[in-house]
Amino acid sequence: MDKFELKRQAYTAKIAEYVLHHGISGASLRKMADAAATSDRMLMHYFKDKSDIETRVLTAISEELMDLLNENLTLRLGFREFLLFIREAIKDQRIKPYLNLWFEVTHLATGNKEPYVTVMQEIGKSFEQWIDRVYAPTPDENGPQLAALLFVITEGLVVLDRIEMQDRMVRAIDGMIGLYDQAKGIRG
Repeated sequence: MDKFELKRQAYTAKIAEYVLHHGISGASLRKMADAAATSDRMLMHYFKDKSDIETRVLTAISEELMDLLNENLTLRLGFREFLLFIREAIKDQRIKPYLNLWFEVTHLATGNKEPYVTVMQEIGKSFEQWIDRVYAPTPDENGPQLAALLFVITEGLVVLDRIEMQDRMVRAIDGMIGLYDQAKGIRG
């Protein structure tokens, strides 16, 4: 890797740390440059434009989140275990800043703002791939269908947590597990 790319990665990491704790909405080019301990003109030497910075920063943050989620995984999970894992992950204080940012960027993307729409589509694909690696459907389950359901459930749980409705989040997980067990003929 050449010096240019190393410097761009260093700036990306510093800006990612800032964005993770302060959000992306108010992250002006000046604030990003300050976070990277450089000038905004120097940033523009290493990035095409502000959208390029935001895309690289959000992608790096997404990769960090995947690494955090993978820390506590040693095997693949069934549907019920996946839901319980996500419940605990959402409560993890190390993961909270990532979920807060995820919530913010999702909100920006729903307003059709670029680069957020494209970034969230890429993050969504990455999260789908992570679910595919982690979720182990039983032979009688429709794996792709349940993986998509786990994706949507996770999004909903993040929203409930963000708006401080953790009691509803717990009831939703318990309800999904109950429905799953009922469909499988498991008695509680």
